[in-house]
Amino acid sequence: MSEIESLQERKYFRHDIQGLRGIAVLAVVVYHADLYLPGGFVGVDLFFVVSGFVVSRLILDEMEREGSFSLINFFSRRVRRLIPVLTLVNILSLLGTYLVLSPFGERQQASATARSSAFFAANVNLLLDNSYISLVDNPFRHLWSLAVEEQFYLLFPFIFLLALFVSKSNKSFSLAKTVATIFAVFSAVSFVAAIFSTRSTASERLQQFGFFGLPTRIWEFAVGVLAMLFARRFIIERTRRTDIAAAIGVIGIVWSFFALSESNGYPNLSSAIPVGSLFVIILCSIEGSPIRRLLSSRALVHFGDLSYGFYLWHWPLIVFAKRIWPDQSIAPLVAVAVAYVLSVVSLRLLENPVRFSKDIYGKR
Repeated sequence: MSEIESLQERKYFRHDIQGLRGIAVLAVVVYHADLYLPGGFVGVDLFFVVSGFVVSRLILDEMEREGSFSLINFFSRRVRRLIPVLTLVNILSLLGTYLVLSPFGERQQASATARSSAFFAANVNLLLDNSYISLVDNPFRHLWSLAVEEQFYLLFPFIFLLALFVSKSNKSFSLAKTVATIFAVFSAVSFVAAIFSTRSTASERLQQFGFFGLPTRIWEFAVGVLAMLFARRFIIERTRRTDIAAAIGVIGIVWSFFALSESNGYPNLSSAIPVGSLFVIILCSIEGSPIRRLLSSRALVHFGDLSYGFYLWHWPLIVFAKRIWPDQSIAPLVAVAVAYVLSVVSLRLLENPVRFSKDIYGKR
């Protein structure tokens, strides 16, 4: 990584945002471990919002600082961040698949998802295959969300480049306002599409598309981008009102963890509650506030640091543990514990050394 890139990432690092990542991954892991958190899948929605917020800050700052944007550097950062650990987990998960799963269909299904995940298309494979719930023994099922995120990142920089072109061509449109307009439109259209595709009268195939599809998930990333733009435009000072608003946002997310369900189609109108709550938290988590201190706690930031690896490791290990010890309720918890250890090791020995290497950047 170049020195400028490293400095920029440190400049924009917010411990509370990392803590939100920690909450998101813990919610998903608890949900997959069959503990009582019926809406834990909402953690994925939180991931999408946080990703839109963080990455858009880096892109917009580079454009305003340099007057341009390097696609090569952007995609090289994504490669360094994602590919090493994903490759390791996929290879070991494939080995586990051939040791544990049945050769009569299960291995083939898992292998097909693994192949598609190498091209960040696991969501397409799962959409064409069957519903999310019925793929309970597919150790690569969880990679659908990573596919959605990376498909969005294929579009993400080009949207910003379009906004940069418009702002340079017409001085009455600032870069920030142009970006805000584009993503506000994207958010509205995508949210309407999500509600339409997951309504109770929609076909099963359309509901599956609503869950797995990029078009019905873009609005969550867009909300993160809008939160970034709003935070840049308005300097919000800490007051009692901002503390109350942030607390209400936390309540909204906690409520979502326990009250929402995938059984009625998701994302739907109710999914605006966790996403909107996170928007409020990002804006009202101000230095010195109780919510900022809570989200910046060492434990949450720790799990935020581990979030990518922990997310990758936990699901295949849960699948294998359940298959090996089908009658042991503690099996998923053991799998989660092992996944935690592996995520710590992979972060220190693989993720960070590659991600922050000064010798791997740009075309290299």
